[in-house]
Amino acid sequence: DIKWLQESEIKHGRVAMLASAGFIASQFVNFPMYSSMHVDDSNMAPTVVGISAMLQIVCAAGVEEWRTYKGQVTMEDMFTGDMADRTPGDFGFDPMGQLKGKSEAAVNEMKLKEIKNGRLAMLAI
Repeated sequence: DIKWLQESEIKHGRVAMLASAGFIASQFVNFPMYSSMHVDDSNMAPTVVGISAMLQIVCAAGVEEWRTYKGQVTMEDMFTGDMADRTPGDFGFDPMGQLKGKSEAAVNEMKLKEIKNGRLAMLAI
């Protein structure tokens, strides 16, 4: 299903953009409670925190997926029923109001920028 593929690209792009920002921030910001776990190479961080911390992240992501999609997480049923008319990547979440009052052309341009930046971030990560 093309909608499922679009949703996947947008979602993975958003996560990769956050991860890219996290990689950069970890070089300059270190929380005091984790000072003993500091590593110079961000790629080594998962080995320092251990499997339990990584499983917490995976489980939290799974719960959020389940909650967001109301249990419809497979390609066959994600865009069926009451979610059939949902636009891929649109969760109605715009806390800073960046899309309010913009024309459809401006909104489409912002969406294209998000996809392009997400693709770049996926390559970076």
